[in-house]
Amino acid sequence: MSEIAKPQRRVALGALASVSGLALPAMAGASPTRSEALRVAIAAHKVAQANVDGMVTPSDPLTQDAHEDAFAAACDDAEAALWEVAEAPYSSDADFFAKASYLLENVRRELAGMFSHEGEFGKLAFAVEMHLEQREEA
Repeated sequence: MSEIAKPQRRVALGALASVSGLALPAMAGASPTRSEALRVAIAAHKVAQANVDGMVTPSDPLTQDAHEDAFAAACDDAEAALWEVAEAPYSSDADFFAKASYLLENVRRELAGMFSHEGEFGKLAFAVEMHLEQREEA
């Protein structure tokens, strides 16, 4: 993460930490998390990823280098925020599965439909997906 982005990230995390957990949207297919640290980490990643997704390539070739640098920094911030999700403590099995569900959704989004259960940790991902589907059906 760039040194310039760190203060911005701290401000975003501070703002997200002050938001009630009830105000955060529930993840599709996962029960709401009870762990504040996990809830804040997921919210921070959503903000960082939205920043990446919202970037538009400028039409002016003179500004493209600066845009590429800003895009790379935003991608680094989103990746760091996703690691915060992975490393966030959780207080229950439900929180663990909420975390796993969020991380799996992110992998599927990153791979744009090319996700395969034949890849590295594919069987583990499949087992978690099956568990989540069974919980939804219950």
